[in-house]
Amino acid sequence: MKNNGFTRIELFIVILILAALSIVALPIYRGYLNKAIYSEGEALLVSLFDAEKIYYSEFGTFYEIQSPTGYDEALDVNAVDNKIFQTYSVKVNNDQQPKTLTITVYGQDKGKEIVFTLTGEEESGEYSINSKI
Repeated sequence: MKNNGFTRIELFIVILILAALSIVALPIYRGYLNKAIYSEGEALLVSLFDAEKIYYSEFGTFYEIQSPTGYDEALDVNAVDNKIFQTYSVKVNNDQQPKTLTITVYGQDKGKEIVFTLTGEEESGEYSINSKI
């Protein structure tokens, strides 16, 4: 009598191989997701910073947004369609010289709040990005 099916041992070996592959693949996949989240936050921060520099060159001051919003006409940066980061705020410190600008973007990923902050200076045009996940 000839059997055409797989033995239990063969099926068990296939299941073990698939389990080993998933153990290796899931952390790598999560790393790619974290890089994508960081890239989206950084892209929004940089586009807001560029819009602030344009606003500053036209009006001689930075534009401030106190409460988080998804779109503001003055800066013309839309965050509503983003997957993770959908709101932002801009705070300007006019009391110190050079003036400092703090841009914060807010997002959520699987119930966790993610906050990225960009801090820039009026004269140098340099900025730094900090994240809190």
